[in-house]
Amino acid sequence: MIPATFAVVLTAVFTAHAQALRPPLAAEPASAVVDFRADGASPGTRACRKSHLVRHAGPQAAARQIASDSRRHEQLMNRYDVSYAHLDIALERTATTLGLGSNVQTWARNRSATLALDTIGFELHPSLTLDSVQVNGQRVPTLRVQRILNGDVRVRPVAGIAPGATFRTRVWYHGTPAPTGAAAIGDGITSANSGRWGNRVTWTLSQPFSAYEWWPCKQTLSDKLDSVSVWITTSATNKAGSNGLLEAVTPRPNGKVRYEWKSRYPISYYLVSAAVAEYVEYTIYAHPAGLPLADSIPVVNYVYNNPQTLPFWKDDIDATVPMIENFSAKLGVYPFWREKYGHSMAPLGGGMEHQTMTTQGTFEFSLTAHELMHQWFGDNVTCRSWRDIWLNEGFATYGEYLAYEALRPADAPAWLADVRQTAFSRFTGSVAVPDTLDNGRIFSSALTYQKGGAVVHMLRHVAGSDSLFFAAIRTYQQQFTDSVVVTADLQRSFEASLNRPLGWFFEQWIAGEGFARTDAGWNQVGTQLIFESNQTATAAAITPFFRMPLEVRLTFAAGGPAPLTVRIEQTQPSQRWTLPVPAGATISRVELDPNFWNLLQVLRLRRNLALQPTGTAAEVARAPFNVYPNPCTDRLTVAPADAPRQAEIVDLAGRLVQRLRLAPHATDLDTRHLAAGTYVLRLLAPDGAVRQVRFAKEL
Repeated sequence: MIPATFAVVLTAVFTAHAQALRPPLAAEPASAVVDFRADGASPGTRACRKSHLVRHAGPQAAARQIASDSRRHEQLMNRYDVSYAHLDIALERTATTLGLGSNVQTWARNRSATLALDTIGFELHPSLTLDSVQVNGQRVPTLRVQRILNGDVRVRPVAGIAPGATFRTRVWYHGTPAPTGAAAIGDGITSANSGRWGNRVTWTLSQPFSAYEWWPCKQTLSDKLDSVSVWITTSATNKAGSNGLLEAVTPRPNGKVRYEWKSRYPISYYLVSAAVAEYVEYTIYAHPAGLPLADSIPVVNYVYNNPQTLPFWKDDIDATVPMIENFSAKLGVYPFWREKYGHSMAPLGGGMEHQTMTTQGTFEFSLTAHELMHQWFGDNVTCRSWRDIWLNEGFATYGEYLAYEALRPADAPAWLADVRQTAFSRFTGSVAVPDTLDNGRIFSSALTYQKGGAVVHMLRHVAGSDSLFFAAIRTYQQQFTDSVVVTADLQRSFEASLNRPLGWFFEQWIAGEGFARTDAGWNQVGTQLIFESNQTATAAAITPFFRMPLEVRLTFAAGGPAPLTVRIEQTQPSQRWTLPVPAGATISRVELDPNFWNLLQVLRLRRNLALQPTGTAAEVARAPFNVYPNPCTDRLTVAPADAPRQAEIVDLAGRLVQRLRLAPHATDLDTRHLAAGTYVLRLLAPDGAVRQVRFAKEL
């Protein structure tokens, strides 16, 4: 999702039938005046729930009772797992009113193997009228249904649900939700005119806590629906967009039609959607390599029925196709390829990654790339807690860069510079969200989005090569497809793929705060470059140091070799390296982190004649060393030595790949025959000294 502030298959098929409406169920009286805004409650109490109520008046005991009831209701909802929801709603483009006869069926299972489920909890906004409830086809008497002013609903079925048993609920409701502003962009359901095109649209946007504003549901990130149907009855002049495939458009009485959408992929509650307007449909097709059972993916676009809108945006919409193909090659095939991708236009400032059919206000390149990237990160693999929302938004933000890099490379550096500048605007603050009840903090531009995207860029650098990085992403997507994750899951997956510990990286960049700065110096002495970095941190009391791989680019005077990039790693705040320089070459310029991989501000980088080689020749020969370029393609350069050496290249499984003899003063190793991956180079001196360094090979 980009807010306005920046740019298991179900075999049974349900047929919904209208039923006589029962008298509405009254809300339980409240003892305090409340409104629906996030408050400053403890961040650990409701990690995946809607905003707490803010008490404006009334005794403290009433506020404590509300908080206690809210926690009890969350525990109640966690006693069952949802599997399928069938939404059958009446909706028009001119209002947010859910019409008479709107109802939702839910299939679920009692999680306990020993205890019966005597009370079923769900959520529905109190401004919506709850007409009646059925459990397993039996109407629940009004007195056995309790509504709480914060939207919690508790239903005591006539017969309890046996341990481990499946059950079905059906809730009839209608009404016009009161505006709350609690969603990430506005309300859970909104009706408005497009300021530019004049078209009227009604659309939903449930993230993070606002699905209950338009349908009765369980708002818990950890419990995905296995599948969902969304039936929308509306005037015949409208079209209605939603998740999955459009199975039918069924005529209804009184000039109405029913759009019947169904998705057979697991889906989080906040990704279920509806958008109604006078749309025209524009469908194009993507052809990513590797589709198992098809040759194309339809991209279904619902665009305003205005003669100027589609021509204005057509080229931008068409860019979705190469984006899907490029992302599929890098990340794994588009996860919902059996159904579709698409867009429903709505006059919102930004977009929302509704699964298989994003809701967008415009089709700017970066916005479309961001929301498409969410289909992998956020929709297929979803954060388990809003604390880890960067797993959705950081990767989606980085998807913008990947799209620029592949399709509009001239624009990629400016994008990266902008992200870094925004991340540098926050000297403190973690990527992990400390207060999961604060919408502004959850969707922080500087921390969740921009710094989160920069973290993904740094993780790519840590991987050492694009082949390793994207292979690790594909493994992560396959490992956690259709499921929910926390940051530790991403860490463990990448550690297994890259065969190295990464706790230091996630501790400093996700849980830690701030970023790094350095005062650096260099000096050339003969065939040696002495390089020094003195790092400070902007939130030193919390994260005093940032370990990071660094690139040093050397440019030589006229007549010298081509520029070289040397990879080193800073493992302590003040560190000095001795790097080889080609014989006869004179360095004219040194750049630190020239490709802007790291959240590192270079405060000063100057030649310092006081930097001189230290130690005896033997000590220098035994010291840690560096090779370049790293990653390499066809050759690897090492520092020269006076004596012959034996060189061994070993893969990460410990297997010897190559052994050769380096003559005195020889510096180049031929790496053309190596497969892409990470290796260890060992240099064995005549006196038995062994030095080794890790390097990456790219194709």
